[in-house]
Amino acid sequence: MKIRISEEARTLLLAHRETSELAELILHGHDGLVVGGEQEIRDDFRDACEDLLTRIGFDDNYQPTREGALLENLIEQLCA
Repeated sequence: MKIRISEEARTLLLAHRETSELAELILHGHDGLVVGGEQEIRDDFRDACEDLLTRIGFDDNYQPTREGALLENLIEQLCA
């Protein structure tokens, strides 16, 4: 199963230590916006996204930030 992400999500994933290394491994396509790769790596990537969500995904009132909403959406897709 391949998941297509937005440019904004790609930029976010490549900008943070939790996800950048794995993102470089599994983002494919001519524009780098398709998540592919082996299931084990995708599972590790999902875990990294969850770590990043914990760190930057919520404001002081525990409401999702824009980045948090992007990450939550991606995590849901990776779990499907």
